[in-house]
Amino acid sequence: MKAAAFLLLCAAPSGGFAVDKVWTGGNNTTRWNIGTNWLPTTSPTDNTTSDIAVFSGPLTTYQPNVNVATRSISGLRFESAGWKLSGSGKTTADDTFGALLTIGANGVDASAVTAGTVTLHVNISLINLSQTWLIGTGGTLEVEGAMSQTGSNSPDWIIGSATARGTLILSGASTVHGRTVVNGGTVKLVGAGSLGSGALMVYGNGVLDVTAITAPTYTVGGILGGRGLIEAGVKTLTLQETLQPGTTGSAGWLTANTAALTLQKGARMDLDGTSRGATSAGYDSLTVSGELVYGGTLSLVFGEALEGDFRLFEFGSSSGALENVLITGAWGEFSLEGLDGVWSHQLNDTLFAFSESTGLLNVTTIPEPSALWLGLSAGLLLVGRKIARRSAFFAV
Repeated sequence: MKAAAFLLLCAAPSGGFAVDKVWTGGNNTTRWNIGTNWLPTTSPTDNTTSDIAVFSGPLTTYQPNVNVATRSISGLRFESAGWKLSGSGKTTADDTFGALLTIGANGVDASAVTAGTVTLHVNISLINLSQTWLIGTGGTLEVEGAMSQTGSNSPDWIIGSATARGTLILSGASTVHGRTVVNGGTVKLVGAGSLGSGALMVYGNGVLDVTAITAPTYTVGGILGGRGLIEAGVKTLTLQETLQPGTTGSAGWLTANTAALTLQKGARMDLDGTSRGATSAGYDSLTVSGELVYGGTLSLVFGEALEGDFRLFEFGSSSGALENVLITGAWGEFSLEGLDGVWSHQLNDTLFAFSESTGLLNVTTIPEPSALWLGLSAGLLLVGRKIARRSAFFAV
């Protein structure tokens, strides 16, 4: 890598050779789109398919600024900390957000930043393609502008990985409507920061941290799933869509450290085994440190005709009420009948019972009536014999 560089790798969509371009920062009156600030002599291509801009080496005298209203790039790569990409929309960089930078399918790669911070002080739009953002473990990438999306599809915005577990800070509001997938590290919302209306999946070591938002409540606009952690502290959480721990074919155990979590539309829990939250032969579950507020429909999907006790919910306290509890899958499809927070149904010789107060589902085989009668008859006969023996004793 070249020192003091904002390096640009150019590759044609068809897979041509990469061309290195270097941001020199030598002229503070010419910015992103002027060729004299780049080596070789041409500026980044203004589209989302060919150029990947990479910050590399020590900081230049003048850091980049998008000096026009809109600019596009296929991706950004940061290989050292301290960089600040501004988007004033004019020649001189300042703290205004006058520009919109659209990022293509190559996303943002800051996996080499393992200490310090990289700042995107610009409004960001994600092109209508799935993309990944990586931050090195111990490093921070902060987006201070608003997040939006180009196009009407719902791409995945994938953040972090098993090896890149840094922190992404979002201080602007987001209208991204695709899935946000936290595969590693922490996504921290501060001030008015938010995620979009799409599903939120938190996996592995992934964390969503909303402790520093301004509002007392954070609303998750889409489905919440995965096997991760939600840190809310004294804030409360509201789920506008269903809770769906894990993924298809893999159970999940979500944990929410929050004052309260409200299920507005209920939850879907998959039961493919008897081990709580296990990724294989397990069942879905949710742990809430504070209050769980029930609402909506609890859908229980059995991959096998399992029996036993299933701790679906664990909490400090509970309130609210479910509207319905529905069984589907290997046991067939039917609803449980609810009375005072206890939902139950007998299917042949199998009894299904879920208690809102404990969060426990019990599926058990009950004795056949004939077996009950035989047991009762044997008991009565034994009692009768004892009475007869006692009477004979006193008669003597």
